Amino acid sequence: MSASGEIVIYGIKTCDTMKKARDWLDARRIAYVFHDYKSAGIERARLEAWARAVGWERLLNRAGTTFRALPEADKQAIDQAKAIALMERQPSMIKRPVLDLGDALIVGFKPDTYQATFARAPDPATGRKACDRASMLIHFCIEAIRLSAIPFSSARRQYPLVEHSNGDTP
Repeated sequence: MSASGEIVIYGIKTCDTMKKARDWLDARRIAYVFHDYKSAGIERARLEAWARAVGWERLLNRAGTTFRALPEADKQAIDQAKAIALMERQPSMIKRPVLDLGDALIVGFKPDTYQATFARAPDPATGRKACDRASMLIHFCIEAIRLSAIPFSSARRQYPLVEHSNGDTP
């Protein structure tokens, strides 16, 4: 997360997975700052912090062409220090995207993971949490009554509450 508290997504502009993640965020109007570590680089301290948070094994993109093109000697006996040095030298070796939420770090893009994360997170613009389906349905019904031509009090008279056999209303 940036110093101003914004969500930051780190990656490479031309990466297909990055495009999917950014499209997902854009479609839901989730504000973020994009950091292209291919052009802007990445600080060693940030890589070290990420490695402490999620483990260097999750950060190092061993499936990418940059890692596969390394000499065999460089691919052997990788530990955290060697992985961080490789990622710092070649940011293409960092798995993408890295989404920094300030209190959480998400590596890679899976729509279900993003959905679960942002369903719990408050909207940065309003500070309100996202609604679940039941809450959205209730909100929709209230808005429909509020916006309809029938005032709420008239709607209640027109559709009275059912009385129980003991005479109480629910």
